[in-house]
Amino acid sequence: MKEHKIYFYLIILISYLIFITGFFIEENITSGAIDWPHVQRMIGSFSEDFNTYFREYENRHSPLLYILLSFLKKIDLNLDAIRFVHLHISFLTLIVIYKCLKIKFNNSINKIYILILSIFIVLFSPNLRTVAYWPLPYNLGLFLLTLSFYFCLKFFDDQNNQIQKNYYLSLNIFFVAMASYISPNFSLFSLYFAYLFLRNQFDKKTIMILLLGNLILSLPALYYFFIYNPFFIFNTSVHPESSALRLNYLNKFVIICSIIFFHLLPFILKFDKDKIKQTIQKKPLILFSFIVFFIFSLFYFNFKPEYGGGGVFLKLSYLVLGNQNLFVFICIFIFSFIYLLTASNLNNLFLLIIFILMNPQLSIYHRYYDPLVLIVFLLFFENNIFKSNLIDKKMIYTLSLFIISFNLLYLLKNYI
Repeated sequence: MKEHKIYFYLIILISYLIFITGFFIEENITSGAIDWPHVQRMIGSFSEDFNTYFREYENRHSPLLYILLSFLKKIDLNLDAIRFVHLHISFLTLIVIYKCLKIKFNNSINKIYILILSIFIVLFSPNLRTVAYWPLPYNLGLFLLTLSFYFCLKFFDDQNNQIQKNYYLSLNIFFVAMASYISPNFSLFSLYFAYLFLRNQFDKKTIMILLLGNLILSLPALYYFFIYNPFFIFNTSVHPESSALRLNYLNKFVIICSIIFFHLLPFILKFDKDKIKQTIQKKPLILFSFIVFFIFSLFYFNFKPEYGGGGVFLKLSYLVLGNQNLFVFICIFIFSFIYLLTASNLNNLFLLIIFILMNPQLSIYHRYYDPLVLIVFLLFFENNIFKSNLIDKKMIYTLSLFIISFNLLYLLKNYI
């Protein structure tokens, strides 16, 4: 037991040293350093004249992270020290993800392997590494969101004490609201949690009181983003055609499905052929409808990489052929995967819709979904087409290798 703990803390120490090394060598995998001069100006402006700058603030990101970091500047921390303090948010996220996975895979896998999986998900995520070293709201927003995940899982894990369950439910609502203030895209998860809690069918009076609390917590954000500063929702200045393109949710459906498919590629190894056959045979009408929608989506697909992002597969298509033809071919496999994942499964379909709606802007970057897709998949997707032992030692090694390859892919992208 003592030896087990030594290995446990040794892994954490080595991971921490690797992680902070990236800070000292100014690692910049997803080009977050490009935004850093602008972020510095915002932190400085909030620290010098908060009232004036808050009234004039116009940016697609919530100002709250920059306001919080401006307090560190006010106590005379220099900008590099602020960056160093900020990167430790990722370690808080690591702790929460580890605790979430422990609940989800209760005693089915060794804690050391759960720790290794958590480390690779958080500390080796290309996006989280960059936004940790070069502060952007996603890092803090994801930490708060994972706290809401944790209390949701605790709610369902505690089967006996109703008072304790209400406590967990209250904390879930509070932290998803706080996450939404940092990163407004995350507010959609409050709808998913409401669905989960209502589906559980317990004291409806308590649910309504807590949902009312959620609404009250959301009112300042609704005022800010729709009335005080509608830039986040209604800005269309990225591209001359952006007004129509931004509202083309078929583009978003195709690209975001391709991004989800990429992040979940390793789990193809865990397909259960019998479950897949049952899924296809169970609802043939759903399969036919999905094929029609698939063809319809590709017919109206008109997104180009120059609009901002597009995901790995679309970029690969333009890199190899100079057009989207290869991407269209890959979409056969992408939509087959998405169909199997969501057919006859309201829970998984709900999560897919959330992933699509949480990107209101024109640009659709791969990094917006790293590592969120993997975290949500492991914690909340229902296992309708995979083998029952979804996570084992072999899968953790596969995921770790995949995430390392993902980092190398980003590095390669920066040099081609």
